[in-house]
Amino acid sequence: MRSKDDLCLICNLYKSDKTNSHFIPAGLLKSNIGERNYEEAYMIGVSEQAPITDYFGRSNLKNTDPEIKQNPHAADYIFCSKCEDKLAELENEFVPYLNSLKKKFAGKQDNVLVFGDLNTLRFKVFVYSLIYRLNLQSVLKNLLTGIDFHLFNKLRLIISNKFAGLDYLVDTSINFSVFASLNNEYDYSMNFVGINTFFINPLLMVNEFHIVPYIPPFPLINSSFESAFKHYQNLDGLTNKQVSIYNVETEKWLTVHEHLVNYQAYQFRTIRIGQLMRKTKQTFEECQQKLYNLAEKIHLETSKPFGISYDVAFKKLIE
Repeated sequence: MRSKDDLCLICNLYKSDKTNSHFIPAGLLKSNIGERNYEEAYMIGVSEQAPITDYFGRSNLKNTDPEIKQNPHAADYIFCSKCEDKLAELENEFVPYLNSLKKKFAGKQDNVLVFGDLNTLRFKVFVYSLIYRLNLQSVLKNLLTGIDFHLFNKLRLIISNKFAGLDYLVDTSINFSVFASLNNEYDYSMNFVGINTFFINPLLMVNEFHIVPYIPPFPLINSSFESAFKHYQNLDGLTNKQVSIYNVETEKWLTVHEHLVNYQAYQFRTIRIGQLMRKTKQTFEECQQKLYNLAEKIHLETSKPFGISYDVAFKKLIE
């Protein structure tokens, strides 16, 4: 547990005195988890130490818990006030712009969009900050890193140098592509926020935006799913001299999403079934059926989402 006496995880100079710092800008999460105080978010853990948890904003009608909980996409005492202010400047510059793209370019799918009016250096630092903070969230919440630690520390130094006004020390050689789904018909609440290293190492997911850094030997595409993820190998969307975003065809985005859902469910399910097998000495099929039956019963009785009901069922059976 971090305290306000710990050093800021960006500059490493000042004490991390800020509370409720967002790993991902709230403006990029709205269409995924809802407006402030009305949020509905689910964190899916793959281990007993990091179970599935739900979060409902204080004004959300599903919130029946009198205890005030923190948004899972935020944390206390990770940044100092100075760095928090600098992050806010970047967010105020780029988040409204990104959120406006759906209206402007919803009909131009499978296309590379180029924005000559944006400051490329600042946009790169903004995206670097998203990559860094997504991985920081994974490290602090799940004790797992989704990117190489050398890259993780390099990103922190780049951001820190930019915030200190040391532009001549800002290394912008880390290439990346931003992929987006800008279809207004698409349900953005079904997207993910986090890091996946199974299909692409690494794939960083920020709701309707996916970020893929290109640093040899990355990205590594899982050959078994290359047909579904091959558009992530397209380098036309690299942000180099100008800001670029690859607007992905909805059908391709939905195919990727289906694979992500299936993988998450597989990870979540099998690790719990394995624990039940070790406790009960029963077969995989027996434990799987027992878990499913109890989860379905809880789901029908409580109206809780099936994933939450599944985790409640697991806890009852493992006791």
